[in-house]
Amino acid sequence: MPITLKRDIAGVDWDALSYLYSQTLGHDAPEQLERTWSRSYATILAYDTDHIEEPASEAEGVSKDRLVGAARTISDGEREALIIGVAVLPDYQRRGIGTAMMQDLIDRLGSCAIVLTSSEDENTPFYRRLGFHTHKRAMVLGYSPEGLLD
Repeated sequence: MPITLKRDIAGVDWDALSYLYSQTLGHDAPEQLERTWSRSYATILAYDTDHIEEPASEAEGVSKDRLVGAARTISDGEREALIIGVAVLPDYQRRGIGTAMMQDLIDRLGSCAIVLTSSEDENTPFYRRLGFHTHKRAMVLGYSPEGLLD
C-alpha cells in the first residue's frame, strides 16, 4: 500500500477531509475545513495511491488516490506551534502513517515549542514515542469538559 504525503492543500477534496474527520475526530463541515486549513502554518495529508474506487456500474473500478490521514499546525513559525486535527482512518492506523505525518510537521517546525491536545487517552503513548511530554501548566478554554482535569 503506497502512501504519499502532500504538504499543500491545492486541489484538496474538502468532502473527503470532512469524511476522514467524521470517522475519527468528529464532524466538521467541508466549508469550515477549507477556511481553517487555508489559515494553517503547515499542513500534511496522507493519500493511499493504490486505492481502487468501487465501480459505479459494471465497468471496472478506477484507481483514485484516497485521503487516509491529515494533520496541521498553527504557528508563528518562530517560537510556538499547535499541532491539531491529527487523524488517520481506522483501517489505516498502526501502519506508520500518523508517525510519518507528525514527524514531517515536527521537522518543519524546527525549534518551535509544540503544543498538542489529544481527544483520546489511548493516543498518549503514540505522542510520547514522538518525544512529547505532559505539561503541568497547560490551560484550555473552549474544549469539551470530558478532557478537563478540574
